Amino acid sequence: MVVLVYHDGAANMNGIFDGLQSRLQRQNPKALYVHFHAHSLDLVLVKSAKSSTQFVTFISLVEKLYAFIANSSKWHIAFVEIQKALYPEDHPLELKKLSDPRWACQKSALKTTRKVIPPLKQFLEEIVQEHPSDASAGDASISLQRINFEFLVCLEISTPVFKETAYPSNAVQHKDFDLAASYRIVDEVLQSLRKLRNDEKFQDSWTGQKKNNS
Repeated sequence: MVVLVYHDGAANMNGIFDGLQSRLQRQNPKALYVHFHAHSLDLVLVKSAKSSTQFVTFISLVEKLYAFIANSSKWHIAFVEIQKALYPEDHPLELKKLSDPRWACQKSALKTTRKVIPPLKQFLEEIVQEHPSDASAGDASISLQRINFEFLVCLEISTPVFKETAYPSNAVQHKDFDLAASYRIVDEVLQSLRKLRNDEKFQDSWTGQKKNNS
């Protein structure tokens, strides 16, 4: 029976002499090496995103905001309390960690960040105003200044894009995935992305974030 073994493209995986795939084939000659399609999609997204200086700056701030809150129980509690005060009927949201090797799965992290911008800004403002002597006040002030119009536009544009790319990433990991389905899924995603890339959609994002930043 032929066995398909999915790997990423790292040398320790695909090496023909000492790679994991070669060792598996010595144990079972019918174990075929296949590059993991979801990982290939992630690599494309990483390469595309990192070609933009603005997007790299945007992502670094999203990561910094997560670390700032997640690494301090004091600030984590304060952030939760602000959410409860602003949205008493909603369950407080946790910022999510970004994972560079799994960029197709960043939808939830960006979606959450997008939802908590008002309490996040209030949280940082309170640190700067009420805890000026705290060592974290400087970082809070810098982060607050960086949550500007450009950041909000990047957040508004990137969130739906990652939503669309999360779909094929999940699909190619399904055990019944086949080549015919891959062509159909790719076409559907390309059509969805083309619909997002027009003047009307951009104007909606621009106008909405301009109001939020005013």
